[in-house]
This record gives sequence, structure tokens and C-alpha cells, in this order.
Amino acid sequence: MLYQRIFGSEYPYGKLDLIDDPTEALSGQAPAGLVYIGSGYRGTQRGPRQMNNAQIERFGRYLVAHEVAHQWWGTQVAAAGSRHRWFEEALAEYSSALYAQQAYGVKEYLAIVEDWRQEVLGTEMPASIQDAESTWDGDQGGAYGPMQASAHVSSSQRQAA
Repeated sequence: MLYQRIFGSEYPYGKLDLIDDPTEALSGQAPAGLVYIGSGYRGTQRGPRQMNNAQIERFGRYLVAHEVAHQWWGTQVAAAGSRHRWFEEALAEYSSALYAQQAYGVKEYLAIVEDWRQEVLGTEMPASIQDAESTWDGDQGGAYGPMQASAHVSSSQRQAA
């Protein structure tokens, strides 16, 4: 209900299935109406540096909240191409921090923000975000800009945008 209130949009599917997979294939995925959680997050790297135990615990605690947020950011509002998926991930990550604040208070939210800050400061960026389009050699889709409405918006509406 928190995300419905924050985003101003009802949950778009009749149900939400959670799948807990004990394999380490991946940490999480969230196709429409489904949240898949693998145990891969427990010992893997996140970003360019290894997480400490407190960060792994916090990441695991909010992984479901992050993946549930993809029911909005990734299904209802989807990236125009894979080079813009960072935007979906950023919104889902921010949404999970909002969940943390609601469930555990401002102190927990600020701890998450500090983790993000430490990750960014510990990362040597190969290019600035302004140069990303010219340095990233990936999917060229997205003729309609970095974000596009999902499949229930007709292509004529997309072209008009």
C-alpha cells in the first residue's frame, strides 16, 4: 500500500507471487506480477567493491522492497532500451529506501543513503553521465527518449511524445 500511496497508482496486477530460490543464480528479478529472490546476494559483490556484513544484511532486508518497486518502475514505466535501465534501478532503489524510512525510521533511511554515498565515492567512474550515451556501446532502442510507457500505451501515443 505504501508504494500505491507514494506513486499515486494502484498495483497493476491481480496478485504478486514471491519465489524464494535457494540457488545462487541471481539476487532478484521482478517481471510483471512476480518477485524472484535468489540467494545470490549473500556473498556477491554489489558494484565495484565487496560489501561488508552490515551492508549485505541491509541489502537483503530491502531486496524484496526493491523488486516490488519494479512492478511500477520497470513494468508500468519502462526504459526505452537497455542503456536506460539505470533509471528503473535508481527509482526502485530509492523506493526501497522510502520503504525503509516508513518501516524503520529516518535513521535507517540515512544509513542506506550513506551506503550509496560510500559506494559512489569508492567508484572510479569511466565517464561522466553526460558522456554516457557516447561511451556506452549497447542497445540503440529508445527512439522515444530514455523512458517510455509500457505496452498498454499505443505506439501512436509514444510517437506523439
